[in-house]
Amino acid sequence: MEIYQYCTSTTFKKDISELCENCPIPGLIKEHLTSQIVHEATINKELLNQDQFQLYINDEIKNAMEAMRRVYLTEMQNKNYQKDPHRKKRIEIYLWNKERIKVLNEFLSNNSDSEKNFYPRIFKNEIGYNIFKNYQQHINERYVFVEYSFLYRILIKDDMIHENITPTEFVTWLNKQFDINIDTNLKTLDNCRTSKKMEVYNILKTQYKSPK
Repeated sequence: MEIYQYCTSTTFKKDISELCENCPIPGLIKEHLTSQIVHEATINKELLNQDQFQLYINDEIKNAMEAMRRVYLTEMQNKNYQKDPHRKKRIEIYLWNKERIKVLNEFLSNNSDSEKNFYPRIFKNEIGYNIFKNYQQHINERYVFVEYSFLYRILIKDDMIHENITPTEFVTWLNKQFDINIDTNLKTLDNCRTSKKMEVYNILKTQYKSPK
């Protein structure tokens, strides 16, 4: 079997497990993760205090998610996708950043209490809490009501917020805890869900449900 130096797939791959057996991408990603991401994070962990390091990791994860979003959006807008010579690079960028997030998340989980569920009355587990916490970094301040409507509805739907937590109770907690002021009459999921919101949410869900 011929071994190529790049991905020759005519379909967009969203996970390393979908790649061909002899694909060079996993090896390249592993090598660069060790030499670049792990190396830089290890140095920063030595130089920064706990709060500063957590902010650094969160910013890196946010940048990686944005890179994945841009690449995937380009892929979805491509009308001539089966003949696109640039697909292989998009696949590399998408998978590189997805694996980058996993490595960064390991540093985050080892950073003292960063993975602890601080609000067990609201969230069923650490996964729900961490998705909520990290999604907040992507909230558009002009549409806070819609953004939190989506967060509540999708986390309830995916069984990460206790089913007895009503919209009123959630918003009351939200307004008090984060010093915001939104109405308790949250939108339904169908009226606040967008492809961009779901993309960010699904990346976070994959990140926090990935094996440590």
